[in-house]
Amino acid sequence: MLRNALGVKASALVALRSQFAVVGPGLWLIQILSTALFQMWFFVLVSDFADDPGAAPAYVALGNAVSSLTYSAVYGVTMSAGAEKHIGTMATIMSTPTRMFYVFLGKGAYQSLIGLFTVSMSLLFASLFFGVDLTYAEPAALAAVLLVTCFSMVGFGMVIGSVGVYLRSSMILGSVVLYLGLL
Repeated sequence: MLRNALGVKASALVALRSQFAVVGPGLWLIQILSTALFQMWFFVLVSDFADDPGAAPAYVALGNAVSSLTYSAVYGVTMSAGAEKHIGTMATIMSTPTRMFYVFLGKGAYQSLIGLFTVSMSLLFASLFFGVDLTYAEPAALAAVLLVTCFSMVGFGMVIGSVGVYLRSSMILGSVVLYLGLL
């Protein structure tokens, strides 16, 4: 049991190290924050342009804050398995004594932390810039909903990533499935 937990921890640390091997932490942070803010801003402007009284900017901003969690969790995990295949490290990972379940569980744990960070920043942006009032929100219920959403989207990304390993690019499958879910 302890060996499995150490395998998950080691996999999460390797995912963290490989994340910042290509893109530095500052640039990564700018990318995460600007994507969350500008996506939210775009959809708030679209809802304002549509002039639908049922689509108030605060509701649109709050919905985009939660969807930012979905995008970062699903795409991060989906890309993880596909990137290992394209970089050529999948054979090395497959030859480790740790079971593959724990290796990819560690990668999923790292993406869960990124997803929770993204949704926290998105909720902050929604309350600061778009007038979302979170004073009446129950913190425990909000945290429970966000945790369940995060873990289910990471699991969904793992399913897509495992199928996507057999395709040329797992991101295409991830995009198709995720955008079909928006309909």
